[in-house]
Amino acid sequence: MSTGWQDANLKIKHDLLAEIEAHKHSGNKSQDLEVLRAFSQRWMAIGRVHPSQHQQLWDKYKQLLDKHYGQLNVEQAERRQMQFKEHVTNLKSSNDGMFELDRESRLLKRKIDEKVTELQQMERNMGMFNFKSAAGEAMRQEMEKNVERMKRDVERMKAEHKQLVVEMRTPAVPEARPTA
Repeated sequence: MSTGWQDANLKIKHDLLAEIEAHKHSGNKSQDLEVLRAFSQRWMAIGRVHPSQHQQLWDKYKQLLDKHYGQLNVEQAERRQMQFKEHVTNLKSSNDGMFELDRESRLLKRKIDEKVTELQQMERNMGMFNFKSAAGEAMRQEMEKNVERMKRDVERMKAEHKQLVVEMRTPAVPEARPTA
């Protein structure tokens, strides 16, 4: 059963989805990217909806943004980097921002360690196979492709972790204090 505020958030999210869907690009890529970032910030600022509706709304939101980013010829890696920067900014600006950044950093470090272990296991497994047949050669190529993709993922996550560490070391802007 949804509450009144969940219903209100649902309506706001539907209105924002309609606005994103109707959005037309100006032709200025940087300006259009700013508009898409603003859509993302507004989406994140809207509160929760009932869990039964969350995934459907999220899928529609991602589909619409992907369509717009695709029209702007923004590569997936660039989109992922922009989304991560926005995520870090949101974490840092929360009430317990440094705690959230530290938690995110530890989580990302754990994921990196898991991926590295998985990558090492894949490489060991490749050494045990005999790839002399045609099917074996196809399997080897597929495994090599997976290893390369995983290496790229690890490098991306390491760069994100480094960015988190830099953000944690960057002092927050002090609030202006009134003079007496």
